[in-house]
Amino acid sequence: MAWAPLRILPALAGFLVAAAALAADTPGSADHPLVSRYRGSSISAYEVREFDRFVLPLGQLARASRGGGLADQAELEGRVIRISYALPPERSSLEVFRNYRAELSDGGFELLFECSGKACGSSYHWSNDVLVRGSRLAGRDDLQHFVATRLARPEGAVYVSLYASERSKRQKVLQLDVIETREMETDMVVVDAAAMADELERTGRIALYQVFFDFDRARLKEESEPALREIATLAADRPDLDFFVVGHTDAKGALDYNLDLSWRRAAAVVTALQRAHGVAPGRLDAHGVGPLSPVASNTDEAGRALNRRVELVLRSKSSPASQGP
Repeated sequence: MAWAPLRILPALAGFLVAAAALAADTPGSADHPLVSRYRGSSISAYEVREFDRFVLPLGQLARASRGGGLADQAELEGRVIRISYALPPERSSLEVFRNYRAELSDGGFELLFECSGKACGSSYHWSNDVLVRGSRLAGRDDLQHFVATRLARPEGAVYVSLYASERSKRQKVLQLDVIETREMETDMVVVDAAAMADELERTGRIALYQVFFDFDRARLKEESEPALREIATLAADRPDLDFFVVGHTDAKGALDYNLDLSWRRAAAVVTALQRAHGVAPGRLDAHGVGPLSPVASNTDEAGRALNRRVELVLRSKSSPASQGP
């Protein structure tokens, strides 16, 4: 399979420099086009594997006395790019980490897991047993920071993990791992209004994976607009149809919280369709079922990603609209 070229995110051009290193890089190394470097850092180690497996941490590292291992993880396959950066000594690992974290968020990456300090677990075991075998990343437990993120793309999701630590006042490092998956997310492609109508008449429901929200919130992202426009077109073309808008979550977190979050997300979709796209009030009815109607296993991230969705479900004209969750 030929790899589609990665697009460079404009948001990653502020504090990051796209090309020239300010110190000697490892021969043959290069910044990744999606995530470049913090100003003043240099590449100390570099590796590209065209196809391999990668275990992405999605939870804390348990103490060895409690059996060790990660509380949660995702097993990925695809092209793996591993870059180690030596950070400028005058900058703290926290400052560098927060800059990267903000830029990834602005670039559309979804937060999957984040930890800092001792909440991550032992720095030694984190760097030796989880990320890179060898102690070059190990530092102080209280000065380590990690984040795992995901960018959804039709040709395959891109996962980025960052681990920053301080070995000493002069030795500060950042490990960047980029995993370009080869999964084809065909179910997540926005379908047009006519195709949605066909699916609704055939099955009574359709899952919409291109309706995006801020992490752990009910605020719609701008990337949701294409899908919202198609739903509005469907409503305009088919005045004979009314719909339930149903929010779904994965199984992580408390049930009551997820039920409320899923309803608030469905309500946000209804509000956007009514206010910004002119769908008449009463034709859309928001509901949230949280994790109670999964379409995949919640034991790994791939399954949880499928379970986080918004669905349109046909509603009888005689069914009264609800008043809340």
